Amino acid sequence: MGKFVARSIFLFLMSVSCAQADFLGGLLGAVVTNNGPLVKPANYAKNERLKSYQNIPDKEFVNNFYSATPDGEEHVNADLVADGYKLQSLDLHHVVLQKQMFKASGKEELDAMMANYTSNSRSDLMAKIYVAAAKNRGNTVRLYKPKVSFSVNSAVEDSTGRSVAYVGHWGYWDYDNPMIEYNKEGEVVSMMSRSHQAKTTVGVESNMYVQIVYSRAAIRSFENEVENDKLANLYIRDM
Repeated sequence: MGKFVARSIFLFLMSVSCAQADFLGGLLGAVVTNNGPLVKPANYAKNERLKSYQNIPDKEFVNNFYSATPDGEEHVNADLVADGYKLQSLDLHHVVLQKQMFKASGKEELDAMMANYTSNSRSDLMAKIYVAAAKNRGNTVRLYKPKVSFSVNSAVEDSTGRSVAYVGHWGYWDYDNPMIEYNKEGEVVSMMSRSHQAKTTVGVESNMYVQIVYSRAAIRSFENEVENDKLANLYIRDM
């Protein structure tokens, strides 16, 4: 029972914004159990992000999307904020940014909206920032067909137990083109994918989650899952 409750709380927290998670973390910190109080600071979620950020080896790359000052101020790239993005989560393995997409009266209407959705993931602002960051350090970005997206999305879960793949009540994958960054030795050093997920509020609301993966563990998980010939067949072009 305890494991079920813990997983339910985790999935719920994954569905809220960082600010909401910080607030809820404070509430959870005040709960008293049979074993005594759960002592967590009110800004527990923020502290965990900051701790992860300080220990990210590829911090300079991550700074293109998210950064934090020594005194704990968090910043999302200002251009991305202006484009409607906000921080969803960050840890040692990936940073996830979210953007509101559609509002519908119900799932049937949302399904119709997604059926008519036209992705601009090859050339939008997020793509431009990602490609520029990779090229600035002398690397190459390859564009793949949307079928690769779910493998990238699930790579973090396979290696850590945490994933962007189950944020909402309903998920829409394989709608956008993922990108993979390679160094001069042909090794994968980062990946970017997107998923669309919906939850019930007043009606149904969907968000797009952009996941940028940079940890060696998650990348290794992806490499072990996807066969090289499959990846080659789903390759479109270099960016």
